[in-house]
Amino acid sequence: PLLDTFTSAPPADMLVNGKYSFGRYSKPILRPDFHSLTLAQTVFQKKEWSFFSFTSDRYLVGIAIGNVGYIGSSFVYVFDKKFGNTTQVSELSPLALRASVSPSSISGCSTWTRPLSKMPVNSHCYDGALGGSKVLVDATLDNGMTLSLDIQTTLPPQSFALVFPLGPRRPSYTHKAAGFRSKGSLKLNGKAAPFAAVGLSDWTRGLHRRLTLWFWVGLSLVTEEGVRLGLQLSTGVYQNSAGMDLENVAWVDDEMSVLDFPIQWSGTPGNGDLQPGKVFQIKTKDGETLKLDYTMQNEVLSSAHAGSLISTDLKHTFGIY
Repeated sequence: PLLDTFTSAPPADMLVNGKYSFGRYSKPILRPDFHSLTLAQTVFQKKEWSFFSFTSDRYLVGIAIGNVGYIGSSFVYVFDKKFGNTTQVSELSPLALRASVSPSSISGCSTWTRPLSKMPVNSHCYDGALGGSKVLVDATLDNGMTLSLDIQTTLPPQSFALVFPLGPRRPSYTHKAAGFRSKGSLKLNGKAAPFAAVGLSDWTRGLHRRLTLWFWVGLSLVTEEGVRLGLQLSTGVYQNSAGMDLENVAWVDDEMSVLDFPIQWSGTPGNGDLQPGKVFQIKTKDGETLKLDYTMQNEVLSSAHAGSLISTDLKHTFGIY
């Protein structure tokens, strides 16, 4: 029942007196810590990541640091909306030795440190005085271009946090926001430009199931009227007993609304239904409360495989809603 309600103030700890604080909140949890885990749980079940994307008039930039136990990953991509092309760089680290995810989304730093890395700097550090994070990147992209980012974000007064039971003693915590103010600088091949953008963030830590299929929509934009709009939708993981997805959220100029109504996805993204030029639709049953027609323009892929036992695939597509 707690998951069908929405509470403004979360506890400081996800685990209180041996019990998890399952529920949905309008502010993040300071200490989203698990109970004591076995080595097998740490290596094969625990998954955590910090992801940011920034959308300006010309560019969409995505940045991530992830630790899935048996491997760590870091990637940066840049989508040039003017020319429709994408360039990226991604790296892996066995046993996630080079990937460090912050203690929470509102404390500490997520960092990627790897000798001879093409990403000598990739860090996401929370700054309480800023009310958001500082995101720093220095990278050489796969096409040889250099990218430098120095972005400061300001989280909205309300952001979405969820503690969800994936199984007995198997929680997952996620903290998300979208459409928030972001500013700083972007340099491509040393050419600097002011970078005013709207941001989107996803900080997640969970003891995930052996088979996890997760379809996700993230949208941040500024309308022609100057309104900042953010949207995060997902299906496949956080569903209640009635089959309702519980992390569908919208922001309009920092005002948050939880979208507690059934959303239909017109196909299965993982089965090839996302193709360049093909329209993919996400809508409510009435077709009026929410209706998004999405046309894919480009994509980035990141994969890690170990024989037939372990497979991790991430596909980010970009396009027009």
